This record gives sequence, C-alpha cells and structure tokens, in this order.
Amino acid sequence: MPHANATKRRDGTIIGVNYGLLGNNLPPPKEVIKLITKKGIQGVRIYEPNHEVLEALRGTGLIVAVGVKHVDLPDLAGSTEAANKWIQANYVPYYEDVFIEYISVGNEAIPGPYAKYVFPAMQNLDASFRAAGLYESVHISTTVSSQVLANSYPPSNAIFAYNSAYYMNEITKFLGTNEFPLMINVYPYFALDADPKNVGLKYAIFESETPVFYDQGLPYYNLYAAMIDAFVAAMWKPTEGRPVDIVVAETGWPSADARRRDSKIIGINYGLLGDNLPPPKEAIKLVMEKGIQGVRIDEPNHEVLEALRGTGLIISVGVKNVDLAEIAGSKEAANKWIQTNYVPYYEDVFIEYISVGNEAIPGPNAEYVFPAMQNLDASFRAAGLYESVHISTTVSTKVLSNSHTPSKAIFAYDSAYYMNEIAKFLDSNSFPLMINVYPFFAMYADPSYNTLNYAIFGSETPVFYDQGLPYYNLYEATVDAFVAAMWEPTEGRPIDIVVAETGWPSAEKGTTPRYTRYPIETYLYALFNENLKPEGVEQNFGNFYPSMEPVYPLCDTVGLDMKWEARNVPTSPGRLHRLCEYICAKLLTIYSRVFFLLFLIISNFMQVSFAH
Repeated sequence: MPHANATKRRDGTIIGVNYGLLGNNLPPPKEVIKLITKKGIQGVRIYEPNHEVLEALRGTGLIVAVGVKHVDLPDLAGSTEAANKWIQANYVPYYEDVFIEYISVGNEAIPGPYAKYVFPAMQNLDASFRAAGLYESVHISTTVSSQVLANSYPPSNAIFAYNSAYYMNEITKFLGTNEFPLMINVYPYFALDADPKNVGLKYAIFESETPVFYDQGLPYYNLYAAMIDAFVAAMWKPTEGRPVDIVVAETGWPSADARRRDSKIIGINYGLLGDNLPPPKEAIKLVMEKGIQGVRIDEPNHEVLEALRGTGLIISVGVKNVDLAEIAGSKEAANKWIQTNYVPYYEDVFIEYISVGNEAIPGPNAEYVFPAMQNLDASFRAAGLYESVHISTTVSTKVLSNSHTPSKAIFAYDSAYYMNEIAKFLDSNSFPLMINVYPFFAMYADPSYNTLNYAIFGSETPVFYDQGLPYYNLYEATVDAFVAAMWEPTEGRPIDIVVAETGWPSAEKGTTPRYTRYPIETYLYALFNENLKPEGVEQNFGNFYPSMEPVYPLCDTVGLDMKWEARNVPTSPGRLHRLCEYICAKLLTIYSRVFFLLFLIISNFMQVSFAH
C-alpha cells in the first residue's frame, strides 16, 4: 500500500538538508528537527537509520532519506532474510508517521571495497519491500559521487569509469525499470579545489553571466549543471536512452576549508618504541583532552588505528621502510597493504596522508620509494579511493644540496634521480611533499653559520636576503630550500608542503618568504619519551612521560589559547632557561594550520647539546 504522503514525491522542488551525527557537541535530535521545521526545510537525509532521529521525525511531514551503512551491505547482499530484518527494524516501526521516501543503499560505496555488494543489496531490499506490500512506499537507490564518471567534460562525453561501470550499468538498468532515481553528490567546490587552473571561480559559484561553453548546442553557465548532466549522459547507454530521475543527495560549499589550508590544526607524532607506554586508547584519550587535532604514526599499528575510530582526528600513516621493496615490486602487495591497513578503518578513521617511507632517501631503500608510491596510488584508484588520501613520502634535508641560500638549493647527487621523479608525481596529483625540518640539528652541526638566534626565531631583523626576500630564521630558510629544489622538476609549479617533523616552530604567519600559498601544515615531535629508541637523546623527545605527566610543560590546550606551566623549565644554566622561555613564548603566538608533531627538547638533552 502506498504511503499516505506519497503524492508529495514529484509535485515540486524539494529542498532538504543532510543531518550528520559525527560530533560530540550537537544538540539533541528533537531540537534539531524542531529547527529544521522552523526554517521551512522540507526534507532530511540521514546516513544511517538512527532510531532517536527517526523518533524525532514522527508526525513532522518531512520527506526523509535513510541510508544503509556500508558495514551492513555484505549481509544485505547475501540474503533476503537480512533485508527483511533491516526493514522490520528500521522502516516498519516508523512508516505510518515518518515519510521515508528514499533508501540509499550506501553512500559513495562505488567505487570501493563495498561496491560489489551495492546492487545485490538493492535487489534484496526491493524484494523485501515488495513482499511486505510496501513496494510503492519507498524508492530504493544508492548515492554516488563523480568518482564513478570518466570523460565528464564536456558532459555529453561522460561515461562510467572503468572501476565503476560494471556496477553502475546494472544499477542504472534497475533504477530505470523501477522508476527509481539515482542519488548523486555534487560538489563544485572540490572540482575547483582540485583543478583551479581549468575550473574558474565564477563558473563554480554561479557567477558567469554568459555561457562558459556549449555542448551539443546547450549552453553551460555553471559547473553544477555540467556535473549533473554528466551523470545524465553516462546513464544514457545502459538505459537505452530512457531517462532516469536524479536526486542531488549532497551539495554545498564550505564556510572554511578546515581540512586543507585555512584552519589552525595541531597534531602530534605518536611513536611506539617503548615498553612502558600507556595503552593506545589512553594515549588517544590524552591527545583528545589536550585539544590536539592530528596524529602521525610511522606504521599502520592496528591497535592505534582502532583507538582512533570515531575521534575525527586527522591521521598520517607511514609505510615502513622494510615494506617498500615488496610494495614497489607488485601491485598485489600494494592492494594487500591497502586492504589490510586502510580499508578496515577508512569509514571512521580520517587517514589523510600515506607517507611511503620516512627518510628513506637517500639510503638503501631509496630506489623503492617512487615505484611503491606509484603502486599504492594505482591501488587506491582501482579501489575507488583516489580522492580519500594523499600519497607522499617524508624526506629530510639530506636530500638537498646548496641549501644555505634557499634559492640555490637543488636535490643532492645521491637523491636527485629519485626526488625529481617524486616531485613530478606529486605535482601531477596535487599531493604534498612531507619534510622533516630540525633547525636544532642544523645549528648543532654548524654553529658558526647557524647561530642560536637564527635557529630559535630570536632575530628581530633579517639575517640575510635572498632574491629580495628577508629571512629571519633557519626554519623558514630550510622550508624554502625544499621549495626551490622542486622548482626545476615541476617546471615552476608549486607543490604543497607538509612539515612532518620539526622542533621550535614559530608559525605566526604559517608561511615562509618563498612559500606563500597557504599556511604550512607542520607536525611536531613527539607524544611520549620512548625508552626502546637508541639510548641517549633519542629517548628524550617526548612531551609526556609514559605516566602521561607532562615532560615540558605542554599547554593545557594546544589550541590558540595556550597556557604554559613553568615548573619543568630548568633554572640553570641561565641561557637554557631563557631559551625555554623563548620557545614557549613563541609557541603561544602560533597561527597556522599546524599538524604538530611536537618536538620540544627536554632539559637533559638541551643541557648536553648547549654545554659547549
């Protein structure tokens, strides 16, 4: 029997809103639904059948789209019994007074590891709705992004991509036969961000007053319309020209680019070389309590990744140097690495970076880095996860030559072959280069050239000029040396930089004289003192003891409102005490997107290092 409100389906333009629940500070569902109805919004989409939300929707008359979670797709694809159970649990208790019009079987599951389950799950749910006499009550669909498309410019040339076509052709026929719509996510913002050279701002934000281009005689004024029509064209062949309705499930424009450039993000390196460290769950709890927003781990430790589920932290995961040769040797090894270390976590652990090796260049593993990057990139693409991560590698200043004057820096003879290829790869994919920058070590190696004030941001006037650009500190000069070294292999095209490890950063601007594109992401080093590292100073880089007491006084919160304690700052020698005070004062003024991998040298290390 059709739902009493079924006549609402296509009688007018419906504007709805996506109601996500990934936050620990959100108002209760009843208040949210009250706000939605007050604002005159007509529909709500939820990504899973949250019963508290569905209860709040009773009697509102809102048109509702309910998602099926990816983790449920294999069961639903495997049996109609599982589909019956899902309907009885998540639809039947609400269908009389909650107008659930759409069931989205997965959200951007194609392409990806769950892609093969989507269509059979749709079929089983459809059969179960029919058997229950609810055939006309809902539309069974799935939600896809433009990742399922290829040749999407101009729109009339669009087809389904090779890694999606098999699934999408079957789904499109199913939708056409049943007069169900395809649900699509359309984000002009991401298209602009990925290709700003070819996607103009006015074209992306509906400001072009004249057609930007014509396609088969049709004028296109904005990217939004072109993206939708690309889906229309891609469905033309499998449906033999019969039109399939479209529902735009998601679209919008961010008020701030919190993920990539404009935010003030603080992260930390989480090392595990200790036999007295707290369990990962406690460590991640500490990270969260301190307001740290990102974590970098040198290898895909599964216990740590489990502890990171649902935290919302931005994560960088390293590929161990010892694994590089195998991954470089075959795509099967790359596929296995992704299936083992990424796929089980990607839905609720925000892994933004994969660092293929840490300081592997120069060295015995250098030859494996680039082919390993290529194989991992190909595997991510084949799995439909191309836009999910940034593939990079982490290098130190050992790959540079002539770096005292930033503009003259080039890649060193033992690194240039590898780094030139990597720089081109990063450029072509808009991936960043991850670098380790330690002004302290540079000063210690050459104190006559790299003075203390230059190394610790103590100079109030430029130490030198390079091509008219003033340099006040060694940190900026080091970063800009990497920028200059990449200039030739990328033919002058800038590459984003992530500072993977550093110490003593004062990122008041978040940029450098030469690198002015965006605030630089910076990871400071490290979370704990790790007693299984090489004996000596290497064991003393942590900001916390294994007891989770602060070593150096890490601020109560590492956001902008930093509060530092002074009890652990050594009182002698006097120069060391002033140095610690200076570092703390500088960090108090941090303004940048910093992925802090915290590296504050503790007192015994600094006393030894500065004794002479």
